Amino acid sequence: MCGRLDRRADPGDRRAGRPADADQLRQQGRRDRERLACGVSERLRPAWLTLLLLAPLAVVQAVAGEPLLAPPLAASAALVAATPAAPAARPQTVLFGHLVSVTAGFAVALALGPGPVAATAAAGLGVAAMVAAGRFHAPAVASAVLVGAVGEWVPAVALLGGALVIVGLAALPRLGRRSQEAGL
Repeated sequence: MCGRLDRRADPGDRRAGRPADADQLRQQGRRDRERLACGVSERLRPAWLTLLLLAPLAVVQAVAGEPLLAPPLAASAALVAATPAAPAARPQTVLFGHLVSVTAGFAVALALGPGPVAATAAAGLGVAAMVAAGRFHAPAVASAVLVGAVGEWVPAVALLGGALVIVGLAALPRLGRRSQEAGL
């Protein structure tokens, strides 16, 4: 419905100096309501997608007690949902960013001991690695900080698993749209 709206000027548009009859005014009102509805639904789409990307993580966390729902993953989900065409939202960038950052966090925590110093150093190391590889995903820096601060495997694995879930779920709508465009 949103893509098929007639956006041409109404022949009864008073600004064009033409008289408008009641039918033309009703049609214009209907078109205006459809445009408003489409605008609202398109603006809310990233919020709904973010919610859908995070819901499985929240369910697993609630059922299994594993810490899957973490701020870096919420930021990644929002970025993927709101700006799917952005380089930082590409699946390989999201996965690479979290993998490099978690690895940096764990390595620095092992070398320096977990804590604020390790978390800070891990953030810098994660950013340097992502920038050097040309795959910068800002939310992943928070993964480096979390893992560097605690230095444990469970959050590291949970962050990587969560990133995989987000990328996997985000790919489903894209595949559906590509299939429709190709006529499959």
